[in-house]
Amino acid sequence: MFTAFDWTIGGGGARNKNNVELRVKHDNRLGHDPIYWTWISLDNNRKGYSKLTSANRYHPVPRGGVKVPKSKRAYVEFKAVFDKRARDPRCTGHTRNI
Repeated sequence: MFTAFDWTIGGGGARNKNNVELRVKHDNRLGHDPIYWTWISLDNNRKGYSKLTSANRYHPVPRGGVKVPKSKRAYVEFKAVFDKRARDPRCTGHTRNI
């Protein structure tokens, strides 16, 4: 079960209108993994440390957490768009399966 998500936005030139996207998925080894939960931020993630929990107002983590059956290998996919002066670089990645 996933109950909170933490991240840090930093680096030279990062400003305060970054975008973050999180998805809890199940690795089915077929290339199109089922999505159990999605969170897409507003255009307002400040640089520094952030934490998403059930206390957040904008599409928060459900009070009971994000549940994936124990028989499934779950992971979190993330995408970020960084607010920089001349361009907005992007980053994608995912956690290991658990």
